[in-house]
Amino acid sequence: MEELEIVGGLLGGAVRLSESSRGQWIVPEAAEIVSRSRSDADRFREEMKEKARAEAAGLMRNAERQIELETTRALQQIRQEAVDISVGIASKLLQRNVSKEDNERLIEETFKQLEATRASR
Repeated sequence: MEELEIVGGLLGGAVRLSESSRGQWIVPEAAEIVSRSRSDADRFREEMKEKARAEAAGLMRNAERQIELETTRALQQIRQEAVDISVGIASKLLQRNVSKEDNERLIEETFKQLEATRASR
């Protein structure tokens, strides 16, 4: 306390000192600077949190789009493989059960259907 009186006396009482929450004596301007710094730090922390949230949301959207694309590709591939397998099975069955004449008739009918489809376009 003596130091406070000495400092106050040296400055002619122009500067008033106040006690901080920790029991230390500080100049009011310093307290204001500390308060502003804390406020700025809190605001900066919140800005950084919001930026991190936005980046995380963007990453999630990109990941979801990528998953959707990969799922679509996988389903297309599965469908194509199912068609290939079905055609292979049908081909083997036809080879066993269809005579040469039946096969030629089926080919002719298929070509006629293809030509009719093209003509209707």
